[in-house]
Amino acid sequence: MENKFGLRLQELMKEKGYKLQDIAKAVHVSQTAVSYWIRGLRQPTAENIVALAKFFGVSADYLLGLTEAFVAATAPSPTAVDTCRTAFVRQSPATNSPSVRVLQLSSATI
Repeated sequence: MENKFGLRLQELMKEKGYKLQDIAKAVHVSQTAVSYWIRGLRQPTAENIVALAKFFGVSADYLLGLTEAFVAATAPSPTAVDTCRTAFVRQSPATNSPSVRVLQLSSATI
């Protein structure tokens, strides 16, 4: 079985100029652990994967080899959500309909 995680980690390290010790320090593990991940001898924890993804600015899916997309898709910006909400409310014939009420409630959580 191909060690896509190890290949991606090694590729990112080389691209960004990081050494084993840099990665180990950033993720709070030993250099040996990082070496084992690269060689496919051990698997990182979920917490380590998240920390590495944040450190390199890539998605966990990319690190794991599940996607070729370098970064995760982002959620729509609040302004885009607000624009859609406003357009929907304007088009709605009844401003106290359940749909409009859900949109009003959701604006309090965004």
